[in-house]
Amino acid sequence: MISRKEFYYLRHGQTIHNALNLCTEKDEDPNLTPLGVEQANSVKKHICQLPIQTICHSPRVRAIQTMQIATPDLPLPKVEIHTLSECEGPIWENMTTNNHTPNVLSFYEQTITGINAALEHPGPVLIVAHGGIHWALCAQLQIQDHIWDIDNCQLVHFRPHNDTEWKAAILN
Repeated sequence: MISRKEFYYLRHGQTIHNALNLCTEKDEDPNLTPLGVEQANSVKKHICQLPIQTICHSPRVRAIQTMQIATPDLPLPKVEIHTLSECEGPIWENMTTNNHTPNVLSFYEQTITGINAALEHPGPVLIVAHGGIHWALCAQLQIQDHIWDIDNCQLVHFRPHNDTEWKAAILN
């Protein structure tokens, strides 16, 4: 179960893998493309208006670069959380086709652990991570009326909606 606290989520900027529509494998950790840098710069104006208190991020290079570009002027704690790392290609393919293999279920558990670790910090929290984490999060929260496969550098607001539901809205 995910802690019932509102938070913001930012998917990293474009990498060459995203541009070529390829999944990133375990040992690959690509940098942002020039477009990815532009995307991160573009979302900065939205982030500076948010009431965030902590920034949590994946340890992957693309998430760190996005966080550094999009939040340079925010004097907030920045916390790296290993369990916010992206899944591998086969997990993504199974997860997005509702094939709940043991690896997908394990990734769902990793996602819950990572999100809850982030939500232990003063909030609202901004989480900078990956498309797979976002998809798994939406699946676990049973998010309705929201795109689970978000674009690079899309900023999403998650909030508890009543006693059991969650709402998610793209802000940019």
